[in-house]
Amino acid sequence: MILSFVSLIYSCRNEESSQKIPEELISETPPKTEIKPGKADLSNPVLMYGTDIGTLFKTYYKVGDFASMLRYTDKGTVQRYGKDSLMKIYRKLDLGFDMRLKNMTVEGNEKILHYETQIQATKEVKRLHVVIEDDTARIIPENLRSGDIFE
Repeated sequence: MILSFVSLIYSCRNEESSQKIPEELISETPPKTEIKPGKADLSNPVLMYGTDIGTLFKTYYKVGDFASMLRYTDKGTVQRYGKDSLMKIYRKLDLGFDMRLKNMTVEGNEKILHYETQIQATKEVKRLHVVIEDDTARIIPENLRSGDIFE
C-alpha cells in the first residue's frame, strides 16, 4: 500500500520543474522599480504618517526636530508668538510621558483629541486641540505660557 502511494506521488511529479532555467533569464540584480511618492493626506489628525498628530508631535520633540513641530502648529499661534519664540518654548516642553489616543470629538472647526496619559504613575486625560489648515492638521497649543500644549 505504501509503495503504491509513493509511486503515485512520484508519477505526479512535474517533469518541467527539473529542467534548467536558461542563463539569459537569470539576473543577478533585481529589476529597478521607480517608486513615486504620492501626496500624503495630512488632514486626518488621527492618522498622519501612520500615527496621530499628538504622537507625531511628541516624536519630533524626542528627536529634537523642532522645525517639524513648528510646521504642525496652527498659523495663528505662529503669528502670535513668532517662530523663534515658539522654537524656544518647544525646546523646554515636557513631553516625556506615555500617552495613548482614546477619542476624538469635534467642536466647531476644531477637533479635540483625548489622550490617556501616565505621568509619574498617575493616569490623567489630556486634550489636544487641532484645526485643519491648508489640508493639514495642525495643533493649537493651549497652555504655552505654562509650558504645555494640552488643555
